[in-house]
Amino acid sequence: MADSLNFHKMHVDCSDEAVDTYEPGLIDKLLGKEKGVDTYDGDTNDSSTAAANVPVSAVDASQDDSAGITFNIREPFTATGGPQSALNGLFAQMIHYCPKGWEKKKEWAEPSEGGYFLYYQFRCAE
Repeated sequence: MADSLNFHKMHVDCSDEAVDTYEPGLIDKLLGKEKGVDTYDGDTNDSSTAAANVPVSAVDASQDDSAGITFNIREPFTATGGPQSALNGLFAQMIHYCPKGWEKKKEWAEPSEGGYFLYYQFRCAE
């Protein structure tokens, strides 16, 4: 059969229809582009954001609903203060949303009026 023109008959016949064998969003997850719950929706872009003003509408931390949820948080900083000044606020927010621990997925910064925002994406421990 290998020498004939019907070589393909040696293999299992397959359907011509494509079958998706992955879950939606898996490619983004594997590439580190996982979407998260933005906790800062509706925040103003001023530099007075503080951990005390963390929105609690996304998840109530007193319940265990946050296990496995991915969040995006941010804190402002200036070039003179550096990103170190934003870390206390970021950690306070992570403790608020994930009291049982978390895994940091991604970190990035974006310019804003009067400085920058330091963003963290993290997933709550299960």
